[in-house]
Amino acid sequence: PANGVYSAILFIIGSFVLATRMYICSSYIQHYRRRKLLIQYRQTMKIVVCK
Repeated sequence: PANGVYSAILFIIGSFVLATRMYICSSYIQHYRRRKLLIQYRQTMKIVVCK
């Protein structure tokens, strides 16, 4: 019985860590995309303003 509880706890911790990692990665990717879009937007604005 104790072995099953231990494996269950390990599984819960592992899934939590995995979910956290996935969340961090997805938020980082979204942030990077947003920054990229912002840079592109600034460049286009610069072109429009300069012209």
